[in-house]
Amino acid sequence: MACPFFKLAIFVFTANIFYPKIFCQPKLETELCQNATQLKCSCKKFDNSNASTTTLLEVVCSNASLATIPNFLGPLRSLIINNDTFKILPVFDRYYELNRLELMHDNINLISDYAFHNLTQLNYLDLSYNDIVNLNEFSFSGLKNLEVLNLQMNRIFIILHNVFTFELLPSLQILHLDGCKIFQVEAGSFNGMGNLAVLNLTGNKIDEPETLGTSNGQLHSLRHLLLGSNRIRELHESFLKYTPNLEELNLEGNKLSTVSSLNFEPVKKSLRSLNLRGNQINELQPKCFKNLNSLEHLDLSYNQLMVIRRKALPDFEVETSLGFNLIMHDNFLNCSNCDNAWLFENNRVKNAMKFNASICTSPENITFITASSTLFKPCVSDDERMYKVTLAIFILIFLVVLAVIIVFGVLWYRKRNSDRYPRAMNVGLSRNSGWVGEGTASNEGKFSYRELENQNAFSIDDNEDNNNVSADATNNDNDAKL
Repeated sequence: MACPFFKLAIFVFTANIFYPKIFCQPKLETELCQNATQLKCSCKKFDNSNASTTTLLEVVCSNASLATIPNFLGPLRSLIINNDTFKILPVFDRYYELNRLELMHDNINLISDYAFHNLTQLNYLDLSYNDIVNLNEFSFSGLKNLEVLNLQMNRIFIILHNVFTFELLPSLQILHLDGCKIFQVEAGSFNGMGNLAVLNLTGNKIDEPETLGTSNGQLHSLRHLLLGSNRIRELHESFLKYTPNLEELNLEGNKLSTVSSLNFEPVKKSLRSLNLRGNQINELQPKCFKNLNSLEHLDLSYNQLMVIRRKALPDFEVETSLGFNLIMHDNFLNCSNCDNAWLFENNRVKNAMKFNASICTSPENITFITASSTLFKPCVSDDERMYKVTLAIFILIFLVVLAVIIVFGVLWYRKRNSDRYPRAMNVGLSRNSGWVGEGTASNEGKFSYRELENQNAFSIDDNEDNNNVSADATNNDNDAKL
């Protein structure tokens, strides 16, 4: 009988060494919960059908006045500490099996380097509502299995390019950076994060975001990009170049005056929701949403639009796919402009804006839904408008050419008359004086045969006259002597 008992003792001793969870886990669970209770924390057990252990433990500490992170012994899976006052987050040297860690409203302002390096099983980390300012390449080192990271409502200011990388966080799917007072996101941030599906940058101070991703580090999995309530005035043409599967783009509450600079071509097959609510958009360029055939939700409310042309919207049937209460709501529209007539007709058929309060800038004192079809002036089709423009240009060119011809004709006529008048004067003078000029510079100073003949004739006449005068004078002298 002693032999079997001895064998049993050896088995129990060996099992405690090589399989401590079989015999020690209940005791550790009890001790952990007792320690938690002593620290004014609550301990919760729940089943875990997907793991080797039958129970998981969650410890919640709220307003427990903890000076630092407590070291609970046991198979802890979830640790939640809220509303405490420790400033520095130390290095976690335990909790190797921890899956979820929440440290909210704890006044944390510094994360120690390699603080989470040992938490290799962690997949959810919430550090929201703290005072964290600086993040570096060592802040999240070791979190290879982290899927969700919430840094909402901190004071991060600048996102460095080497903080959120695929090498550090290869499994990250959801990243919350909303309300962190961020004013700069360095170029190259988020590069290569191939599993990132949600990026929330709402409520910051970003004015000109850099292009997301690179040719070698595309964000293939990014589905939701939230940039509402920032200070964005303009987006680079290549901003969406490396997000080919983006489904939602939220730019609500920024300072955009136009969307013509943004190239939607990379997301034309994937984008389903586009929120431009509450910007300063005053005009939609033709085909600015070209080829967005998958778009289901377009919000242009609370802008400064006065005209919404049909060709400015996507190519598909907007009337059946988009809620016009979102397109039209609280925009200032010109209710007598023919380009808005298609909206009015659509509303009359579908009554989509029955509860809409869009205001007419012209005529005054009416809303878009109370306007009548007689207010809208007849629209000219694009073909007709193009024909009229072409005709006007042709007529203008013709008139310019005609004016040039007339001016040159007048100048030529005047020059011709000015050339003929001096010649006529010269001919008249030559006839009176006996001179006949050749009229060319090469013959200037020369005389023709006729001119020489006339000269001789004049000389002979002059000599005869002189002889006659001399003879008369001689006769008179002789008479006087007699």
